[in-house]
Amino acid sequence: MEQGVMNSEVGAQADVSADMRIREVEAWVIKSQIPPMVLGGGHSAPVTPDSVLVRITTEDGHTGFGDSWVQQTDARILRAGVMYGVRPHLLGQDSRNIAALWRRQWQAVRNHGLHPAVSATDIALWDLRGRVLGQPVSGLLGGPLRSRVEAYATIPWHRPAEEQVRLIEATSARGFRGVKVAVGHGVDEDRQRIVTLREAHPDVLLAIDANGGYDVTDALRVGTTCDELDVRWFEEPVPYTDPQGLAAVGRRLRTPVSGFQSDTTVYALRRYLDIDALSIFQPSLDKCGGITQAQRIGAVLDAWGKRLVPHSAAPPLSFLAALHVSATAPTGGLMEFMVPERDPADPGAYRLGADHLRDASILSIDREGFVRVPDAPGLGMEIDMDAVAELQRRD
Repeated sequence: MEQGVMNSEVGAQADVSADMRIREVEAWVIKSQIPPMVLGGGHSAPVTPDSVLVRITTEDGHTGFGDSWVQQTDARILRAGVMYGVRPHLLGQDSRNIAALWRRQWQAVRNHGLHPAVSATDIALWDLRGRVLGQPVSGLLGGPLRSRVEAYATIPWHRPAEEQVRLIEATSARGFRGVKVAVGHGVDEDRQRIVTLREAHPDVLLAIDANGGYDVTDALRVGTTCDELDVRWFEEPVPYTDPQGLAAVGRRLRTPVSGFQSDTTVYALRRYLDIDALSIFQPSLDKCGGITQAQRIGAVLDAWGKRLVPHSAAPPLSFLAALHVSATAPTGGLMEFMVPERDPADPGAYRLGADHLRDASILSIDREGFVRVPDAPGLGMEIDMDAVAELQRRD
């Protein structure tokens, strides 16, 4: 009798496993309502805000969604990466084995750069798992340490300082306590810009981002002004490919040096941590390997006493993924919020492309400058597939 019960249980488990196997992986290009943006400064190539939406469906009909983007390249290239690069490694696999599926994809793509594709599918797998279990992603990650996450505003990039002064005033009125502006336009111009912004807004938490536009010598010249005027952090003062240069800048400045937005996976941390190159780490969940890797990165940073501030100028589902990770990471609690327009009607409304979400308000900041962590299953949003179909027709 016991043997019969045991065999029955094994059979039931096998059926469940089969039901949760991945039947299909689909991907669509999502056009953003924001036109390509020239960031200026140390990063002068136009950024295209189009993204790729991914849906993973199991044999029993459960679905999960993720997304990513490639910023300076036609989004159809990323869609092809999903469909032909990682999809074959997911079909027929048990969707519950997220860590194993991440490793399976990583082993297939680690030598040819399909990290945004892996990030999108990984986010979709976490969303799927949360929907199946009726739990938010933050719950799957161990539970939130905070119910909402503070956001700082990244305002339009190479604009006159006087225009940025007005934009900072608008973001402050909306609730943001902190802003980030781009530098890398030249040492003298950057130093004067920092002075102008600080004099106009002495109480704003001001950060700057050079996008790797300087060598060590010029970065230190700009950084001296940062020290004098209490800048919150100096992001990528030299290229991320030069961790030794970042460490050299950090040793000479009181202002914290940040970076890591262009790197991928927890494995890249060692080259920075071994030489104390960064104080603040900013992984992009649309690029670093998704939620699986961001959680691991956060755990290592906690052990090393480093701050996790996700680079979340990102498509909406990647933004939500960063929100869940930041809510659960011990050194999290702060994330980026892109304000890409020169004259925004509402600086606190997400504007990088959310026409396919049934309710984009979950991405908005509140009047105190925070984003509330959704408690609905998965990432906490619903996709309007009719809107997705309409976006494809427009394209």
